[in-house]
Amino acid sequence: MTTATAHGTRGGEWLIVATDPGTVMTRERITDEHRLIEQSTAEFMSGEVLPVLDRLEQKDWALNRVLLQKCGALGLLGTNVSDSYGGVDLDKVATLIVSEQVAVNASFAATFGAQANLTILPIYLFGTEAQKTTYLPALVAGDLAGAYCLSESGSGSDALGAAAKALRQADGSFALSGEKMWITNGGFADVFIVFAKVDGEHFTAFIVERGWPGVSSGKEEHKMGLHGSSTTPVILQDVAVPAGAVLGEIGKGHKVAFNVLNFGRFKLGAMTSGGAKNAIADSARYAAARKQFGVPIASFGAIRHKLGEMTAREYALESLLYRAAGLSTRPSTPREARPRRCCRRWRSSRSRRRLPRSTAARPWTTSSTRACRFTVAMASSPTIRWSGATATRGSIASSKARTRSTACSSRACSSRRP
Repeated sequence: MTTATAHGTRGGEWLIVATDPGTVMTRERITDEHRLIEQSTAEFMSGEVLPVLDRLEQKDWALNRVLLQKCGALGLLGTNVSDSYGGVDLDKVATLIVSEQVAVNASFAATFGAQANLTILPIYLFGTEAQKTTYLPALVAGDLAGAYCLSESGSGSDALGAAAKALRQADGSFALSGEKMWITNGGFADVFIVFAKVDGEHFTAFIVERGWPGVSSGKEEHKMGLHGSSTTPVILQDVAVPAGAVLGEIGKGHKVAFNVLNFGRFKLGAMTSGGAKNAIADSARYAAARKQFGVPIASFGAIRHKLGEMTAREYALESLLYRAAGLSTRPSTPREARPRRCCRRWRSSRSRRRLPRSTAARPWTTSSTRACRFTVAMASSPTIRWSGATATRGSIASSKARTRSTACSSRACSSRRP
């Protein structure tokens, strides 16, 4: 039987060929850097988001914007964006881990996903250099909020059936009209990725700003859930859109829409996995605490079967996600042949509160391409040993001194000395 290699497998080919187990990415094979990213994201959610859920569910969109800015300071919004635009350019496994952890609250996960997946990605993947430099730094930092406007009352899954129109004007600009429905972040977004048909025929993507005349949001939808997430119509009334706001090519909007959605669905799958893990944990805690006939219901066969079935299904989903992330992680060349670049080291949000604003703006420290320096200052532990470095609670000056003097020895870091 033919044996598949790590990066030589295409699509579902792994179902019909033998696979070397050593090439399969699993949860157990994540690096120390991945674990620190996971811990930082989990601490952000538990320390910043969960305590303010009541305010989020009361439609406090100003608070949502503040939380997006905190995500930006941590680097969570730019995991797939290069550092030249303010991102951190991590691998797909790191992106998966962040998505899993953000899913501890579905409302904020929707807000986060619309920003990181559906607004930042299309501009990064399809935008011109001018569009990238104009929008990406502020979006990645969370200073601007974004939304993705594809669905309409008469077109959802049939995206190409959109009725929104962009009429060409004599000066090369477009007059954009239409109504988009069920737009996440629609109530407070500053930048919209809007799809419309140029002259009623050519399906095209545009970057639209809220401040342009004719752009407005409708009333918040009354939903059964996700009450902490803004969902509104976005109304476009003869909006004057400059020619430079076309995203990608005229008539090629389907490439923007479907490629972004495909990548977004990978991240959404990770969010559903993270949500399932939280549901299983809550179920197990309840089953252990709830007693009938003098014993916890967790000891009953039917309950144990349900918990076991839930866990097995979640394990299958997790395995699928990590395998897919491993197959899509670049590059396929040996580590020795890769260009050297600095890794990023993550610090917890609680620790960074003690740092000056200029330092806290980025959760990592970089240096030359020959060696990376880093500091790890976790408030939850007085001493942490990781990748050959020791970080203790102490003054900012001592942390900076360790940062300058400690060279990364992590096996996962491609910038370590040979």
